[in-house]
Amino acid sequence: VRPAAQAHPMRSVFVAATRQHVGKSTTSLGLLAALSSRVPLESIGYLKPVGQQHVEVQAAAEGAPPLRVDKDCRLAKEYFGLRCEYKHMSPVLMP
Repeated sequence: VRPAAQAHPMRSVFVAATRQHVGKSTTSLGLLAALSSRVPLESIGYLKPVGQQHVEVQAAAEGAPPLRVDKDCRLAKEYFGLRCEYKHMSPVLMP
């Protein structure tokens, strides 16, 4: 029997396109839906390296000011209950 940590080897999927507004976020949400029913949430992450539309969310540390993150990161984290931190999901915001 393999240890739980090795039961699901880490793999990455990078969704990319040559232009904007072609369905990358929708595709990513579909992949998250499929994965969340097959593997533990602890082994699922989501990253949008450069966000263009951002929203405020509560900071992880108590008393800290709100964070600004990409709206798709917020959707992925809240809807699927992802355990990754916003600062790792949405590192760069463009105005």
